[in-house]
Amino acid sequence: MKLIDSFKLSILNIKRNKKVIMYIALLSLMTILSVGVLAFKNNVYKIIETTKNNEIDYRTIRVFNKDNNSIDDKTVFFEQLKLNISDILKIKYVQDAYIGEEALLVVDTNLSNKYLDGKITVLRGTENTLPKIIKGRKFSDDESDVIVCPEKFFPHSEAGQIKKNWIIDGNELLNKKIDVKYKEYNYDAINNILAVKKEYKKEFKVIGLYDTYERMNDNGTCYISPTDMNKMAAVEYSWDTSAYISSSISVIVDDVDNMEYVKNVLINNGYELTGVEAYLDYNVINTIITSITVAIVLILLIIMLVSSSYLKKKLVSEEKEMKILISLGFRKKDMITCFLIENLIIGIIALTLGLIIFYILFLICTSNIGALISTSLMLGGFRIGLDSYIITFVLIIIIPLLVLVYHLNNLFSRGKIE
Repeated sequence: MKLIDSFKLSILNIKRNKKVIMYIALLSLMTILSVGVLAFKNNVYKIIETTKNNEIDYRTIRVFNKDNNSIDDKTVFFEQLKLNISDILKIKYVQDAYIGEEALLVVDTNLSNKYLDGKITVLRGTENTLPKIIKGRKFSDDESDVIVCPEKFFPHSEAGQIKKNWIIDGNELLNKKIDVKYKEYNYDAINNILAVKKEYKKEFKVIGLYDTYERMNDNGTCYISPTDMNKMAAVEYSWDTSAYISSSISVIVDDVDNMEYVKNVLINNGYELTGVEAYLDYNVINTIITSITVAIVLILLIIMLVSSSYLKKKLVSEEKEMKILISLGFRKKDMITCFLIENLIIGIIALTLGLIIFYILFLICTSNIGALISTSLMLGGFRIGLDSYIITFVLIIIIPLLVLVYHLNNLFSRGKIE
């Protein structure tokens, strides 16, 4: 029998088999689950990789000089802290060092509208620690009243509520001024609450734009110079008269691989390590990876069971037809070829249908769910990965064909079809 005739016969068998629709539907569902799980795995790895390389908190060490414990005077204490910082900045691989409270502030801006509340996070940035500027320029450490913002800007307190059409194009703000409001507080010790004592307004010129992927920031995060951050933080934290007693110094290292060296130098110089700003919990990561592996194994088992059940019943129901075909001169090789082509076509249909549905769901979710939009922007886009398609192809196409070959071999080896 010619290959084209086997193909035509396979198409005819698919058309007359009503049960094949359910089989295709189940394989399509397995396709969606397989690509989804594998894409999730790839993005977990991407988050780990991006976090280690880009997120500055993972290479920030917090230290405290034990010799400062004996200083009671606030002014003297902070003068000593400045001297400590000056010494730390001389250590090899150190990019920046500052008092812990001078890391970030959450402030209001004049960018609020009916969708956005205008709140942004401002981080301390230096010439060494600023992310790569994609448009405009960096600021110098002693520059004032300048700010660097995301190219895709979302000034809102809840990053998870982001909508694509609410994002502000940073290019429209470049070289323009925005108003930033920050507050001075009074502390009510009796009721344990903070009351606004005075509100300050400061104008900042947007001089540069960056991609949030560069630092794994949400899209409401901007950078200001150490000069401005020091002044604003002094006002925001002025209510806490005891803050200086527990003030630690944050030390930013240029690379994760150099952190141990910097830690050892700090310890030898009399500093006590109080921790790092952030760290990867490999127990959680290993749990996630194990769960993904289990999910893939379950998908494999389900495909094997579903394929085995469907193909076994199909072969049993067509035993009489196969006997008739053999009596008419058909060879076993021809029938095996027809079955293989038929199941290859079914697999391709299921795989294609599953991928189409997956992409539709993927586009809908990543365009409308705020948490996914925000995560996608921080990651520079989600990664599906070639391995997701290859493994899914094996699961949906190759595994059912191997199951078919197994059942055909059993059928012919028992001598039922002669």
